[in-house]
Amino acid sequence: KGRIIAVEPLPKNMQLLKKNLDLNKNQITKTMQVGLSNVIKKKDFLVSDHSNLGHILENNNYKNKERIKIQTINLKQLIKRTFCPDFIRMDIEGHEEKILKDLTNLKLKKFPIICFETHLTKYKKMSYVLKKLFNKGYRIKYASSSSENGSLKLKALGYKPIFQRIK
Repeated sequence: KGRIIAVEPLPKNMQLLKKNLDLNKNQITKTMQVGLSNVIKKKDFLVSDHSNLGHILENNNYKNKERIKIQTINLKQLIKRTFCPDFIRMDIEGHEEKILKDLTNLKLKKFPIICFETHLTKYKKMSYVLKKLFNKGYRIKYASSSSENGSLKLKALGYKPIFQRIK
């Protein structure tokens, strides 16, 4: 009975997504072939050999790699065109910081639960963004790491590391 909005910038991935939605007779998911960003404009997108590792380019460090132009949309416009979600799940290879910062500037009646994969080497001001989210009432419920070293760091910060799959 819910509603899902799936955002995917790559045409190849979008075709696969739509095929899977059709095969599963999914009626609740709306798709948008755009990249989620903090701006509405055309941006360079790095195409990866792996379907889940492409990302919006913020610099020109990938000179000899395949790239395409994609249309991006910001969170405010996405909500205006669709609905305000209860839950946001994102893994956008380092661009999460910009989306979360954008979220802190929105005037929403209810803020969504957020689940995201971190890409710490790509963030510049994530602690600032997290402080803004905490000021809005957000709290960290679960923190997980794919490495033992990362789990030890989480434990040192006072979190109980999760060593199982989160459903």
